[in-house]
Amino acid sequence: MKIIISLISVLASTNAFAGSPTCAGPGETKVSWPTDNPIWEFCYLDPAQSSATRGSSLEIRDAYLNGYLVFERSHVPMLFANYTSGTCYRDWKDTNSEFLQADKVENPTRPAYTTCDVSTSETEPVYNCPFTDVNGTGSVGDAADCVTGVQVEKYDDKVVITTNHSAAWYKYSSRYTFYADGRIQPRFGFGNSDGTFLGTTHWHHAYWRTNFDIDGPDNDVAYSNDTEMANEFIGMR
Repeated sequence: MKIIISLISVLASTNAFAGSPTCAGPGETKVSWPTDNPIWEFCYLDPAQSSATRGSSLEIRDAYLNGYLVFERSHVPMLFANYTSGTCYRDWKDTNSEFLQADKVENPTRPAYTTCDVSTSETEPVYNCPFTDVNGTGSVGDAADCVTGVQVEKYDDKVVITTNHSAAWYKYSSRYTFYADGRIQPRFGFGNSDGTFLGTTHWHHAYWRTNFDIDGPDNDVAYSNDTEMANEFIGMR
């Protein structure tokens, strides 16, 4: 199962006093894309380094577009596995799990492959990296390419960062794509590593939390259905 959400950020393309993240906090790693004259810059933390008591998957901090702060943080602090029996578990998100790395960072010809990417069957588990090929024989990749942490892939029109983490037999993947035109596309995926409860109807629910701070936190305004919301609010759609 896969979920895709697209967000749009529209900011000026130049800034005489361009900002940039420092990424000096514990576990933070800086990404600049393109490497020269970057459009996007941000810090990331792998799941094992992410915030919250039980982690929050791949965490992005201090994302800048063309020198302007877009958001202070984006991560997945809540993740649930809900069974048809009514039992619901809140899974942890701070255990790194191996996935297949891309062949290179700059314009890779083979992207990173996570448990979700190779879980193309609803009834066949893919086990651990280098993953069983459920559509053929053997493995999807080479064991020498199995890594933990975060993969950065820099293309001409976008930068992609990917990770894989686990909670018991469940494997979860998190991926963010930052485009040159300002779009942000977070993606969260699910897979099963050994077949446990594979025949049991259940659902996985991942909840992103993104703290937008367009060019800083001052004068932030939230709207719901074209109505400014001055106080904390909840709503269902």
